[in-house]
Amino acid sequence: MNNITLNIEKDVFGGFGLGYHDGKTCFIEGTVSGDTVEAQIYEEKKNLIFGTATKVITASEDRITALCKIAKHCGGCSYQHISYKKELLIKKQIIEDSLMRIGSLDKESIPPIETISGDPQFYRSHGLVKIKNNTIGFFKARSNDLVPLPQEGCLLMHNEINSFCTKNNENLNNEEIKIAVDENKKVIWQEKSIVTEKINDITYSRSLELFFQANRLLRQRMIDEVIELCDCNKDDIICDAHCGVGLFSLPLAKISKSVRAFDINKEAVKFAKRNAKINSIKNIDFSSLASSQIHPQRDLSDIVVLDPPRGGCDKKTRKTIMAMKPKKIVYVSCDPATYSRDVKDFITEGYKLKKLYFIDMFPRTYHIEIMSLLERP
Repeated sequence: MNNITLNIEKDVFGGFGLGYHDGKTCFIEGTVSGDTVEAQIYEEKKNLIFGTATKVITASEDRITALCKIAKHCGGCSYQHISYKKELLIKKQIIEDSLMRIGSLDKESIPPIETISGDPQFYRSHGLVKIKNNTIGFFKARSNDLVPLPQEGCLLMHNEINSFCTKNNENLNNEEIKIAVDENKKVIWQEKSIVTEKINDITYSRSLELFFQANRLLRQRMIDEVIELCDCNKDDIICDAHCGVGLFSLPLAKISKSVRAFDINKEAVKFAKRNAKINSIKNIDFSSLASSQIHPQRDLSDIVVLDPPRGGCDKKTRKTIMAMKPKKIVYVSCDPATYSRDVKDFITEGYKLKKLYFIDMFPRTYHIEIMSLLERP
């Protein structure tokens, strides 16, 4: 496809830099605002162009030399080429822009966004790796071409995982494997294996395939902030609408009257119940149920905790929560767009966005994690 030359004017969601060429809006990978680049187009629509930078003509002051040797080829990272300080600012701005553009909030009504971050390297306790011809790596963006791991491994993965991948690449026959390191730094990769980790004073066990927050350096802080946002007491009943294996609901049960926890994934609920027993927590009830099927009267709660997948809360779930009329909604989100859509509905119903955190659970990638408090006057 054709190459174009353009100035990058803004950093937008998805790891793209935004610019314009011949009247078309361009989303260009591998850039940062302030760059002038030559880019190769890989998709063109009526008024949109998507491309990848192939040459930096004038570099932004925020551009750095990537530490990762495969950063330009691997599809895993979006921000290895910019300073971490700039990355945090980009993500914070994207949250604010989404709340104004999608959530219809004016800038003055958005609370100050507090940034929480940690070490942007070697933070992942688990991940998915690809294997071809006894070689471990990751797929190149928009392809099934394998980019082999460099000798030092992935700069985002726990060093024990990197060491394992380097030593065992000839013994793995699968096309891809989920791989994790547990609390004893043991590497686990066999399908249906159990992973056990301890955060604060709570032990969590799960099957390898189940979702669990990957940033081992910030998980404890994340739980602590959710507890602080809930600010509950022994009279409060809490609803955890997307509980997983009990990441938030187990510690919340220790400081509240009771917790009603739900998840559509039956396997996750099975482990959540097991985790409640392991930790001797009895004032919690786990149900395998979609959030949209929660009964607003039967499951009436003082505080609702939401941590949905990227699609956010569906319309029925939003209506259910609003029918429950909890005094607080603590919303954890991994997608600024769907978060802003949902928050707009809650605000229309009378809730106010009181506190807003950006916690960088996915450094060097375009993913953004939000924690927030909505309160009913």
